[in-house]
Amino acid sequence: MKPIPAFSLMFALLSIAAMAPVASAQQGVDLARAAAAELAKELGDKEQATYEEAARSYFDWGAIIRPDGKVLSVREGSVAATMGLRENDQVEGINALQVSGDSLGEVLQYLASLEHGSQLTVQIKRSGEDLQLTGQVLATVVPGWRLHIELPRRDHVAGVTASSSACGRLSVFLQPSIIDHYPARIISINGEPLKSLSPNLVLPVGEHIIGLVELIDNRQVSRSGAIDQVKLLSVVVEADKKYHLGSHFVRSKRYERANQNYWEPVVWKVTEQSCSLD
Repeated sequence: MKPIPAFSLMFALLSIAAMAPVASAQQGVDLARAAAAELAKELGDKEQATYEEAARSYFDWGAIIRPDGKVLSVREGSVAATMGLRENDQVEGINALQVSGDSLGEVLQYLASLEHGSQLTVQIKRSGEDLQLTGQVLATVVPGWRLHIELPRRDHVAGVTASSSACGRLSVFLQPSIIDHYPARIISINGEPLKSLSPNLVLPVGEHIIGLVELIDNRQVSRSGAIDQVKLLSVVVEADKKYHLGSHFVRSKRYERANQNYWEPVVWKVTEQSCSLD
């Protein structure tokens, strides 16, 4: 087993104890989108990537021990404290493992791997007296996760003719940052079905008719299994402009679901971005 540096051993349990959620659900979404943008640069033509981690558990005993077994501190309310372990106790054994400077790394790894509810017996020396402390493992479960990302790979070029030169871009990649605005999916360009999965399109300058369907994530929208209705949006593309498309949720018409008056396709943001068809 690979040895662990003494300094790392002293702070291993402390680091585990300090772990806590640091991001909200929305921050997680934002981080995933940022990760997708970076991954797109590295993965080239791949259109999607999946990352996953199995569920796991760990046991944080709640004590920091020097390599020689001396207890430096015991966290209040921890299993170690409940067992009666005290600062300056000398830990000599944990269950069947003997503690020494050479074995502490193995012992700490053994502690972290103990299953929830299993028994824990610790042999210590306190003020010259040999004592045995007992307790029960309270493991912390880290849920498994699976992240599937459809990557915004290279821009898809559409509607280009031999006479085309200047161009602009359409994009449905970014989450709209305006209230009551949500993502959308591009279905067609100028009446032609769009076969590409890319959320970024390059178009020659001029007027284009874009077919979109809404992707509104709002509890007030109930579609009742209806087929998505494509709505058309006219966009006059200018050179070196990027048009961010989305769907606007019209709250005042939220009950008009039959004809889908509850939403309309919009350009919610326009940015500068160079574009060339050469």
